[in-house]
Amino acid sequence: MLVVLPRRARRVLEAALRRQLSGVASKDAPSLVGQSLSWVPPRFSEGPGAWGSSSRRRRAAFPQPSEAGAVTDPALASSPSSPSSSSGGGRAARRSQQLTDEIDALVQKWQASEEQLRRRDEAVQDLRRQLQAAIPGSDLLPFGSVATGLWLKGSDVDLSLQVPGSEGRVETKMVLHRVGAAIHRFSGDKAERRLTARVPVLRWTPSHDKNLPCCDISVNNLLALANSKLICAYIAAEPGLRNLAVAIKTWARARGINDRSRGTLSSFALTLMAVHVLQRQRILPSLQDLAVLRGEPRYEVMGFDCRFCTDPEVISQEAARLGTLHRDDEIRPRGGNLGALLLAFFKYFGSEYRGGVIAVRSSATTEVKASEWASGRFFLVDNPFEPGKDVANVDTGQQTRIREEFRRAYNHLRRGGSLEELCKRAEGNSDSDDDPM
Repeated sequence: MLVVLPRRARRVLEAALRRQLSGVASKDAPSLVGQSLSWVPPRFSEGPGAWGSSSRRRRAAFPQPSEAGAVTDPALASSPSSPSSSSGGGRAARRSQQLTDEIDALVQKWQASEEQLRRRDEAVQDLRRQLQAAIPGSDLLPFGSVATGLWLKGSDVDLSLQVPGSEGRVETKMVLHRVGAAIHRFSGDKAERRLTARVPVLRWTPSHDKNLPCCDISVNNLLALANSKLICAYIAAEPGLRNLAVAIKTWARARGINDRSRGTLSSFALTLMAVHVLQRQRILPSLQDLAVLRGEPRYEVMGFDCRFCTDPEVISQEAARLGTLHRDDEIRPRGGNLGALLLAFFKYFGSEYRGGVIAVRSSATTEVKASEWASGRFFLVDNPFEPGKDVANVDTGQQTRIREEFRRAYNHLRRGGSLEELCKRAEGNSDSDDDPM
């Protein structure tokens, strides 16, 4: 079933947005993204059509589940930089700042050291050289948390082996067999083949050095690379998103709801959910919508439109229009700080969210099967570049537990509980690491 805005409503919305964006320059500008990406292929900046051929087109637009709105929770009502005339507002501001400090401490605890990052990058570079020797013409590119800067201690490394001409599933499996043979030759390890997965993957766990991360290797995973660049762009537009996403991922992993293989939320889904909440709070614009409304040319990847705005001036102007204040290179959202936004995240998904699609764009087509709507499923997180594809894919049997974890988190923090206490490991939860983004 194709779910779209009524034509008249869509035209009114788009006309209003165009009026709001009138006067914004359409000139090309240096990209905000890719600065922290290692081994990114030049074709990422070569313009439309460079990533893949155009064969499939999607139509129409799907709205975000609800209008963006300013923070309304009393605990989020004021920020430390905004004087409050009431003692309640002062308490809320202090609590918000306390949570912000706790988020910073949590990030410091779990972020990788310089030595760990160096060893990780050296291991990937070494693997890259070995695979290029075994498969001439190939290139090994990181995506996910390695590319976006969200990589934590103990996280896996997501890699895409780019092999020209290996586009079909049969060819992909053949390439992964060659990758497995190459890994066995130079390391003695037998990599695990997950060839029946939707995206076939080879998982290599280095046995010679337990400090090296596990590597999940896929083939020609261009859309995953594009998604990583989009997340980079959002983090560049709102640097606080990084710490917010890390805090959310750490909490979800501790509570046992961050493992897609077990039917819970992937790290990519959690990051998109955080972006969605920041858009609701009028802190972040939709970078894809900006590109569409400015008439930027389509940027094709495997037939999908992967364009998004990367012009820092345009993004800054739209963020300012949404009520965002810039101060000392840090974006201070109107009505709260990072602690306030974490509370807003848990409140929204713990009590306000009533199901439906969670999207980071409104100018997208979202195809949702009628059975999915009829079944009352929650946490349908739309893939930014593959409209209609649910990147969360939460098992129906896990929905209630996940919702309860969000409610528990909001109530715990709202009542003054610490973030460290909130992130204590749930009983029976074994440490897991999903596709970190």
